[in-house]
Amino acid sequence: MLDTGRYGGRSTMNISGSPAPQRTRHHRPPPLPAVPVHPDLGMVNPMFWWVGCHGGAGISTLNRLTGIGYAYGPYWPAFPPNSRIWDVILVCRGTAAGLWAATGAVDQWRNRSAPTHVRVQGIVVVAGSEKRPPKIVTERIQLLKGWVPNVWQVGWQEVFLSVDDPIDIGSPPPDVAALRQSIIELFQVPAR
Repeated sequence: MLDTGRYGGRSTMNISGSPAPQRTRHHRPPPLPAVPVHPDLGMVNPMFWWVGCHGGAGISTLNRLTGIGYAYGPYWPAFPPNSRIWDVILVCRGTAAGLWAATGAVDQWRNRSAPTHVRVQGIVVVAGSEKRPPKIVTERIQLLKGWVPNVWQVGWQEVFLSVDDPIDIGSPPPDVAALRQSIIELFQVPAR
């Protein structure tokens, strides 16, 4: 039997029966791992890499809708030591957990714990729901604005729930089109 403790009926025990760890604000989010880039990807030579701060951040959707960059996953791209500097745009969900992971990734980059050939150009915060974000989310977005050169926000897109491929919706939503234009201007990528 699980002990519900004094936390409003929520269990304070994990499945094994031992006490569940209680996270406080003093714990750091887990760092993003660095994963070596396969030599074949070096030939792709994107202007920048989309890197998710956590799984399900939305990098593949943004990559498909904007048609720019390379969706690498929730990992820092690790190139050989003699590699040039590669630009990265981080992506997270606009939730407390998503922004917690984002602050960890940005902190990792700022403290030079990320691969040395990576330069973060900004972060895209993808809305976690159609509702107004809670205070902790807006506070963390404000914090990130002081840590990275660019912070973009993309609103909730209900239409994505009913398509197999995001490009099936036709033209990208206005905020995604604005994100694409901003990135094109940032990197001076020729318009398609």
